[in-house]
Amino acid sequence: PLAAVADSAVHILVDPHAEHLSQHQGDDAVAVHPRTATQGFRGEADWSIIAAVKQTLAIPVIGNGDICSYADGLAMMAETGCDALGVDWTIDLADARRLVQDKVALQGNLDPAVLLADRKVIRREVSETLNSFGQGDGHVFNLGHGVLPETDPEVLERVVEHVHSSTGDGTGKGDCDEDGER
Repeated sequence: PLAAVADSAVHILVDPHAEHLSQHQGDDAVAVHPRTATQGFRGEADWSIIAAVKQTLAIPVIGNGDICSYADGLAMMAETGCDALGVDWTIDLADARRLVQDKVALQGNLDPAVLLADRKVIRREVSETLNSFGQGDGHVFNLGHGVLPETDPEVLERVVEHVHSSTGDGTGKGDCDEDGER
């Protein structure tokens, strides 16, 4: 399983014994978006939290927050030692991949507003996100800034199925039909 657990960073910094929580649960990785709940998506992300989590955990750490350019991604890599970068849906994954030279994985995001569109648009945008990374390992598909409250949960299930079917055999071609059905 892959964990996206922002709260773990806070627990790890407060409780030195909490460092093992994710590892003991069998998580493969932890994503850290280092802002407080009151900050939300405003204010500066504290990358030192990512660095502290990286030093504490033996599992991969995905750094996220304030990556608005390729230079920001490189700066986060240098400052935190993170294993992966979470990039905004406005950043082309192919360009980001070339820039980081496959040194870290990329968590590449789909604009959550896309999930409010019709099935064909959603399928096309999910496929474009997957294709923009290209072949090979090192891509974590994700929604940028989470799920909008008005998103139909069934749409999320179809997106997960499409991502799995599109990446399961490594060809980028899944076994779902045009409507996302098996």
